[in-house]
Amino acid sequence: FGGEGNDQIWGDAGDDIIRGGLGNDLLVGDNDSGGRGNDVFILAKGEGKDTILDFRNGEDLIGLAGDLTFDQLNVIQGKGKEAGDTLIEHRETGEQLAVLKDVDSSTIDADDFTTASEPEPDPQPEPEPEPEPEPDPQPDPQPDPQPDPQPDPQPDPQPDPQPDPQPDPQPDPQPDPQPDPQPDPQPDPQPDPQPDPQPDPQPDPQPDPQPDPQPDPQPDPQPDPQPDPQPDPQPDPQPDPQPDPQPDPQPDPQPDPQPDPQPDPQPDPQPDPQPDPQPDPQPDPQPDPQPDPQPDPQPDPQPDPQPEVVNIRDPRVPKFTPGDDEAALIAKNVPSITIGTQTIYFGQQQVSANNQNPIIASFDSANPSNNWVRTDYERTSPDGRTYGLYWDGDDLYVSFSIVGTGGSPNEDFRRASSDAETRWLRSYGQGGGARVSVVGRIDPATGELLDAAYITAELTNGSSNGLTITDLSTNGRGNLVVTARTASHPRKSNGDPVFIGGLDDYQVELTSDLKRVVSTSVDNL
Repeated sequence: FGGEGNDQIWGDAGDDIIRGGLGNDLLVGDNDSGGRGNDVFILAKGEGKDTILDFRNGEDLIGLAGDLTFDQLNVIQGKGKEAGDTLIEHRETGEQLAVLKDVDSSTIDADDFTTASEPEPDPQPEPEPEPEPEPDPQPDPQPDPQPDPQPDPQPDPQPDPQPDPQPDPQPDPQPDPQPDPQPDPQPDPQPDPQPDPQPDPQPDPQPDPQPDPQPDPQPDPQPDPQPDPQPDPQPDPQPDPQPDPQPDPQPDPQPDPQPDPQPDPQPDPQPDPQPDPQPDPQPDPQPDPQPDPQPDPQPDPQPDPQPEVVNIRDPRVPKFTPGDDEAALIAKNVPSITIGTQTIYFGQQQVSANNQNPIIASFDSANPSNNWVRTDYERTSPDGRTYGLYWDGDDLYVSFSIVGTGGSPNEDFRRASSDAETRWLRSYGQGGGARVSVVGRIDPATGELLDAAYITAELTNGSSNGLTITDLSTNGRGNLVVTARTASHPRKSNGDPVFIGGLDDYQVELTSDLKRVVSTSVDNL
């Protein structure tokens, strides 16, 4: 423990716990720069900027004292004289806590940090310097800093880190994947498409055309026009006016012409034209066009949106390997979605002690050509995971996470995002360590990554800030709507950050091919 002032502290061979205290201190884990043993370099707010010379990734750890946690830090690559070093700064205040000399920031993640416990062997050297000629100055500075940091950091870091990593990941993946994917998608697609198209087209066309055209034209036109016009006008007008007006002008013409001409022409023309034109045109055009267009377009568009399904989880999803079969994935409670007879599982693959990569596996008992496993979405040193799938009826979208940039573009999502029209969708951006999101569009038949877009926030220093996707959906314009949460500084459509924090419902509207940002929920701020 260095105490106040600018100190230079060197550890010995073996496992050391080193803290500089107040001031800008130089910390070295072991006697030689190569270092031996696993060392812990302790950082705290308000104690100045520590320079760590021999940090070894995978062997040494960075201890966080007080109420300091990894989520409060920015781990970025240095600039200028510190271009080859990694800077660790407090995200909210911008205070620089430490510089790791000759360390690439893309290799530093949450696994390199631990909760610091105050070193207890500090009071042991008190009896040794008492017989020496300098007893007074040594006990004075040592007891002053020791009681202050010991009570404060011990209660805070011990309860916080232990409950977070252990209970959170276990309850989340276990209850969610079983009820969501299995009951919902199976009953919906099977009953809907089968009953609708089969009963409607078969009964309608067969009964309508056969009975209607045969009886109507044969009996109706032949008997009605021939007997009615010929007998009625010829016998009635000729015999009645000649004999009737001469002998009986008054009684005969009055009763005879009135009943004869009135009943004959009135009943004959009225029933004949009315039944013929009315029944013939009405049944033919009305039943034919109505049943044909109504059943055909209705069943086609309805089953397409019905299989829409989404499953978005916390990035801490279960791990599995390419060799696991479907029974093993079900036993591990790996989350999934179901499209017809195809079930697609997603999660992370542990490829090294400190690195995970995204993994997606598809199983289809009815169509074995849909069986595939893909692990090539991201193969670089920064930690990457798959934590969500969304099927909108036409396209299959994936939500990934990544904590930095490493390797070449053909080894990560940049191979599918580099042609985006909106520039900030193309890459992770500056810095590293913050977990951002990537939306991908993949081929359900092969799992191939077709398009991708990085969704990030941006701090005032230009570094990318963390962002987690919580939902994916499609709006009425056919565009993809991404809902996410971020601690601060979400982007507008043009990429400019907005200086607000604590957003749980930040939205970005993208074209369906993920090439362009249409709008965001903070454009008017």
